[in-house]
Amino acid sequence: MKRLAIALCLCAPVLLAQQEPTPFWLPPPPVKAGPPEQKDALPPVKKAAPLVKRKAAPPPNYRAPPTSREPASVREPAIVREPAPPHETAGTPAPDLTPRPAHPPRKSAAEREGHALIAGETPGALVAEPPAPEPVSEEPRWTPQRFSVGLAFGLWGSSPIDGSDRGYDAAYGLRIGYELLADRVELELLALRASRTAGSAFANASTAHNLFSLRALYLISAGRFTALLGGGLGAALSQTHYSVQDVGGTPVGFDATSGRLVLQVTAGERARLYRGLDVRAEVSALLRDGKLDVLPLLALGWAF
Repeated sequence: MKRLAIALCLCAPVLLAQQEPTPFWLPPPPVKAGPPEQKDALPPVKKAAPLVKRKAAPPPNYRAPPTSREPASVREPAIVREPAPPHETAGTPAPDLTPRPAHPPRKSAAEREGHALIAGETPGALVAEPPAPEPVSEEPRWTPQRFSVGLAFGLWGSSPIDGSDRGYDAAYGLRIGYELLADRVELELLALRASRTAGSAFANASTAHNLFSLRALYLISAGRFTALLGGGLGAALSQTHYSVQDVGGTPVGFDATSGRLVLQVTAGERARLYRGLDVRAEVSALLRDGKLDVLPLLALGWAF
């Protein structure tokens, strides 16, 4: 114990001398570097870019009113220079002063769709342009004509009373038609006359046949060509003039007139070639006085 106490007394001055402050004329004692303090690492804070107000661009379909009498295709687009926006910091880059047209040219639908696909947009969002109008055919449209008027020419083949061979007389007349149902049923009024003269200078006979008939025709249409099937009723008026003259004498004559009911059956073809030009060819059978007459006709007229 004595040795321990003596050792403490000897070491006390040394320990007390180290705790005294260092004089001002001496450098401070070196500081021992310890382990660095662990702090929570935070990501660096980025400063927000300064807000720059720019002039809103005009809509794509906007068109400025013309300022001159020149057409829009001749005038060049006006050049607009946008003013430089204010800068909040010195580090902001200078604005682009490249001249730009006031109204950019419109792009076609194919170009806008291609740009939309490149940018990742859906083509459905684009506004589709109206389709081009279909070309109008130069051929005039076919419109039905209800009324038709024409002249008829043909032959009237009748059997004489004495039973001889059938004779054919030139016939001519007028026909008027009206389509009661368009391209279905037509009503027609037919008036014809045929005449003949037979004999010699001393004895001869002139006979004239007049036909007035109203008939209904069923139409089987195939464009401009139409088949005709039908028939009707009418009246046949026969006029006969007899003349007899002796040698050196005065001629003597007398007339005879008779009327008969006629039953008519008709089959034919109609063609309307140009606009209202109406051409017909038909054959009718006439039942008159128990005898059968044949009436082939060709008619040329106009429909309206």
